[in-house]
Amino acid sequence: MPVHYVPRKLEEIRERDTFISIVGRVEAVMDNLLILSDGKSKLEIFSEESVEENKLVRVFCSRIEGGWKADVIQDLSGLDLELFKRAEEIYKKATEKPINT
Repeated sequence: MPVHYVPRKLEEIRERDTFISIVGRVEAVMDNLLILSDGKSKLEIFSEESVEENKLVRVFCSRIEGGWKADVIQDLSGLDLELFKRAEEIYKKATEKPINT
């Protein structure tokens, strides 16, 4: 069965999430650990891939005991981050379930 990674902002990660994708800048890299920042929050992610600090990336993560593990790291260098955020907001509004009144 294919895995579906739920797009999340760091502040939106839920306890029940098992597969997520996060967009942010690599703030620091230490051994098998990277710290990803979205400007508001930070997340420590275990990773066997090497990645440069300050690089804009999307990380596809799976929950492991004690945190998150990077399954795939996608380089987003050259992405217009502000345009990406606006598109995310438009998509989110378009897919929200209407509240029945």
